[in-house]
Amino acid sequence: MAYPYKVGDMLFMQPRSEDEPETYKARIVDLKERHICIEIPMRKGGEGLGFFPQGTELDVWFTGRDQLRYQFVSQVAGRKMERIPLTLLTHPNPETIVRIQQRQFFRVPCHADVQLYVHDDQTHPLSATTVDLSGGGMAFVLAGEQQLQVEDEVKWELFLPSMNGSSVSGRAVVKRVIPPEDKGLPYKYSLAFTEIAEQGRQQIIRYCFQRQLELRKKELDTP
Repeated sequence: MAYPYKVGDMLFMQPRSEDEPETYKARIVDLKERHICIEIPMRKGGEGLGFFPQGTELDVWFTGRDQLRYQFVSQVAGRKMERIPLTLLTHPNPETIVRIQQRQFFRVPCHADVQLYVHDDQTHPLSATTVDLSGGGMAFVLAGEQQLQVEDEVKWELFLPSMNGSSVSGRAVVKRVIPPEDKGLPYKYSLAFTEIAEQGRQQIIRYCFQRQLELRKKELDTP
């Protein structure tokens, strides 16, 4: 079976079970029928090896020869000693591999609570619900009359379903305001992030990746 990754490609990975996972990297040494054979993963940007227990689920990504980013979920199948110690990962179902344009953030449908603070007013936040989300911004609906204008700057705090009550926050600028088609429906707004910690952005990207996998699986399961 043909896969987009090849021997020599550098894989990056994060354990799926951790709320704030560290990123590890490892090069593909060999490809077997059942396994991806990689070096023992090393912590990205620092010292330390990733000796993941068998069965650990990983979010994995790499840049292909076409300069596109590919992402998939894999599982640690074990370790093996050859010329060097190897970690064995399972191959993903090719249908679940997500391909992403580099330097672009892909949007996914997302219904999550978000608090908006206009002009740094911390006492009267606007409560909204997201419509879609990406690592670069979000769209949301806000009940009532138009409350934001294009180019308004806001501080936001987002509560993702996967974060068990914790949140990601930052600053953004309103890029688009869409009036409702019918009376009584909410306005829709689009934001572009202007300030966000890289850790927070990675949490959002990770959520978007997992959400896209869920949507892809639903498509495959639909007759």
